[in-house]
Amino acid sequence: MIIPSTYLSNVILVVPITSAVLSSLVTFLSLRDSQSNGEKKQRWSAIAFFITNLFGCIFLYLYEFYPEIFAYVSSLSILAFVLFFVSIYRTLFFLTALDENERFTPLHYVAPLAFTAMFGLFQLVIPYHLQVKYVLDAEAFALPPNEIYGIIFEFRHYFESLFAVVYVYLSLTRVYAYYKKISNASGKAEKNSIRWMVFLIFFCLITSFATVVALYVPRQHFGTSPWAILSTVFIVWLHLDLTYHLIIHKYQLNVLPVTAPENDRNRHRGRITRHQLERFYKKEKPYLSPDFRMTHLVKALDVNRTAISNFINRTYGMSFSRYTNHWRLKEMERLKTMFGNDGKRTEQLVQQAGFSDVKQYLRAKALEEADRPGPAIDADENDTLT
Repeated sequence: MIIPSTYLSNVILVVPITSAVLSSLVTFLSLRDSQSNGEKKQRWSAIAFFITNLFGCIFLYLYEFYPEIFAYVSSLSILAFVLFFVSIYRTLFFLTALDENERFTPLHYVAPLAFTAMFGLFQLVIPYHLQVKYVLDAEAFALPPNEIYGIIFEFRHYFESLFAVVYVYLSLTRVYAYYKKISNASGKAEKNSIRWMVFLIFFCLITSFATVVALYVPRQHFGTSPWAILSTVFIVWLHLDLTYHLIIHKYQLNVLPVTAPENDRNRHRGRITRHQLERFYKKEKPYLSPDFRMTHLVKALDVNRTAISNFINRTYGMSFSRYTNHWRLKEMERLKTMFGNDGKRTEQLVQQAGFSDVKQYLRAKALEEADRPGPAIDADENDTLT
């Protein structure tokens, strides 16, 4: 017969394992639906976050129900725990990216790997039966002759706590910097991004705090600890909420103006073709930003403003703004057919498609319908303007 405390412990540990598996699987399957390279990075980062949580919960399950096995892998449990906070920061890093080419430095993994390796070496000199004994009853190591081992084991908790504080601080500063850079933006999409980011960081903070406090709960009380329960509830919520909003493209990238690499700029030298223009729109999707202007296109393709304007007008029979809105309308049609968008308000969808508001969308749609058929895309690459 399973006693209530054991049953509760099973639920606390099995539920986040299940949600981590499902969230990582669903997010992985949605990768093909990514609208840009930046959004793909967001989803890969979220998958890494889910997998880190998965292994962390598996180690906690072993700690609770199979201490003999946990003693073998306790050093790896340190790695899983500290990477939990790194993955939170990494996820926020890509959700707040203002440049799709911004990279997350691998240096963030140096300290977790180094400390894990150091603790693994300590484990080699500590008898296995003492390691199991410490997992079962940490208080037994408070007095000699095993006091030195107790100090070593306790030090890992201090390191994990310090790491959590550092990465919560980094996450807060990252979101604050993001807020400062786009707080003056006029588009509603940016404001929605800020609102969702504040909401997400709030729950990340609660989860981080509850997780750290749960570290110091004695093993025999872990299953009924309110901190363990609170940590589980918010971790599962983070899994489901992050997955859902990534799939419906709620976290919009507020990408700064795109600048072509120097070698590309030298190659174009003021020349533009239909292939170059349409490839840029398809690959970079600059129209998803309501603030996209012709000046951004000038910098990206190294072609002067007059040449671009004349080329678009001659080739497609429309202005730059109408051409950009044409791509937004195509994106709008795609969003309407996506899973999860049924019943969503038009205002939400038009912001995801790059329109600043519903009025802009309706004007663009009216012009498009009055001038059907629309411009042909994927034209001959040899149509060139210098």
